[in-house]
Amino acid sequence: METWTIKSASTKRLEATEMWFLRRLLKIPWIEKVSDTEVLERANVKQESRSIIEKRTTAYLSHIIRGENYEILRLISEGRIEGKRPRGRRKYSWSKNIKIWNNANNINDLIKKKRERRI
Repeated sequence: METWTIKSASTKRLEATEMWFLRRLLKIPWIEKVSDTEVLERANVKQESRSIIEKRTTAYLSHIIRGENYEILRLISEGRIEGKRPRGRRKYSWSKNIKIWNNANNINDLIKKKRERRI
């Protein structure tokens, strides 16, 4: 889970699955018109799947950066590939997720902060 690249469609699916599980636990039939907020109130919980993924991914990045045995992973997360980018659509990346979740402009700035344990 820590290395997943999460797109908005994946997030929606995870949240929908979480709600489906809650509805099953509360024995709410699918034909009943019950809103998600009401299901969360009945279960007395918050929707947590997305925040758990964000926390674990950020913690994994910190682990890679400060770990001594993760030289290759550190190079991958910090480095850039030489040469031209191939034609076509840009893909959503793991580092882009981390930048969005931590409100960072640059992954290298975020890595420096993680090294100093400021975040």
